[in-house]
Amino acid sequence: MNKAVRNIIGSTLLLASLISCTTTKVVSPIVNVVPLQSIAKEGDTLVVVDATKEKALVSKLVGNTVADRAQRISVELTPKNDEYPLTSFDVNAVVEGDFPSFITRIGLANLSGGKMIHTEAYNYYPYNGAQVGLINNNMVGFSTDSFSSLTTKVISKESSIDKSIILKLYDANIGLYSEKPVTLLELDLGLTKEMLTHIDSLLILINEDKDCVTTLNATFDLDTNLSADLLSKMFKIGYISYLKTEKIKPDYKVLKVMFTQEGDIVNISEMPMSDKKLKGLTDSITNNNLGL
Repeated sequence: MNKAVRNIIGSTLLLASLISCTTTKVVSPIVNVVPLQSIAKEGDTLVVVDATKEKALVSKLVGNTVADRAQRISVELTPKNDEYPLTSFDVNAVVEGDFPSFITRIGLANLSGGKMIHTEAYNYYPYNGAQVGLINNNMVGFSTDSFSSLTTKVISKESSIDKSIILKLYDANIGLYSEKPVTLLELDLGLTKEMLTHIDSLLILINEDKDCVTTLNATFDLDTNLSADLLSKMFKIGYISYLKTEKIKPDYKVLKVMFTQEGDIVNISEMPMSDKKLKGLTDSITNNNLGL
């Protein structure tokens, strides 16, 4: 595990205590902001969490007071190797919310012992091998690589991800996206390292409805129809095995609609997420300490 990544969690908790004196809720809405759309590249995993809907998860990532100020957290994970599941990575992250510049900069200065780094365009603070800084009053950025590079990409007009995908991620409680993943977080879907090599892209959206039922919807774009057929069967077998383990009788009519294939595309529709499965996913996220 990247030591710098672990340490950033502690740094953010300290930042939280320093900026919590002004307000405990987001007061200015975010509009037309797509902070990581221009960053995520092939092989990376993009995780987007709606902080207003997933308070418990966000609090684990950034602490209660930052979670109260946050609207959305977008995290780009760049694997350091191809081990599956994903355990070693560099991090770029953006927290969107309400971050008054004066108060936030005081917090960041205290965090780093006052060691602010000045550049022509940006100021940031080093802390335990990572860099953290205020991008604007609506965004705080974190990077284990380069804060200046992160900020430049965030405000650029370049885009490597289709806007329609970003909007779907932003509309979900939790969203994951990756193009040609070399590895991935453990999603408990039955994916194997070998199968990952056949995936051109994947989009996973997790939501909770008004009746507090959590479901997963996903789209996997495979390299061939044959690969898609194999993945679809793997999903079905894995889910049926899970149902039997939980002593739930499979409804094959429901499964036929839940797992579908269209050429080289595999879809999962409205798959119920039990508390156990959801906890497994969120633990995978928080236990890997996404660098926030």
